[in-house]
Amino acid sequence: MVPPQALTIQAPKPIQEATVAPSEPIPFTVQPAKAAVQEIESFTIFDRWGNMMYLNEHFLPNDPGEAWDGTRNGVTFNPAVYAYKLIARFTGGSTQVRYGDVTLMR
Repeated sequence: MVPPQALTIQAPKPIQEATVAPSEPIPFTVQPAKAAVQEIESFTIFDRWGNMMYLNEHFLPNDPGEAWDGTRNGVTFNPAVYAYKLIARFTGGSTQVRYGDVTLMR
């Protein structure tokens, strides 16, 4: 069993479009703490009605190319609070599920 503190969710609250450069929004990333995360099995974003808005599966943590930036297929999401569900698989085969929310502002 992997302790809950083994996985750090890097989610600036709120995510804002204007950061260091307008083309570089603050990403929503997953970073392993002390335990070895083998892969992120799934990362899902939901709107307030429970509709799946974004899904990314089977990727490595800390990969900036896999971070959620408040868009999907080039379409910018409306400012709102979004829920997420994350399933991480650790070395050794155990998994951990995390739930939370993030505020998206423009």
